[in-house]
Amino acid sequence: MSLLIPSQYLQVPNLIRGGEIVDCLNREGLVVNIGGNFLTAAFDSIVSHSQRATLGKDPLFCAISGASEDGGLYVEEAIRNGARGVIFESSQSIRASLPSDLPYLEVKDSRKVVSALAALGSGYASHSQSIVGI
Repeated sequence: MSLLIPSQYLQVPNLIRGGEIVDCLNREGLVVNIGGNFLTAAFDSIVSHSQRATLGKDPLFCAISGASEDGGLYVEEAIRNGARGVIFESSQSIRASLPSDLPYLEVKDSRKVVSALAALGSGYASHSQSIVGI
């Protein structure tokens, strides 16, 4: 598994099923709406840059909203570049523009989603680490 922050790309060692993602994000109270068979979809990578949607066979694009940029503006580009599913902060206009068969997940906070997905993609590696204070 590799996590490359500068390139906005997380390749997972095994396919991550949409149902696993929803379970993970529900624990955080982040899921707003599920559509397009997201629960049964499977993804081999998670990208947060629309041009990185060419990486992997079944990439999931996570549109991150920031202070100066809204990742939701790049959802259509990510789909054109090969994204097989999308995660975005609640937006009726984005939902209306999606192909009817595209798996999608609407969430409350895309930044918290990225953190939760990194933990899920790494198999919750931090859970098996010990911390010792001296």
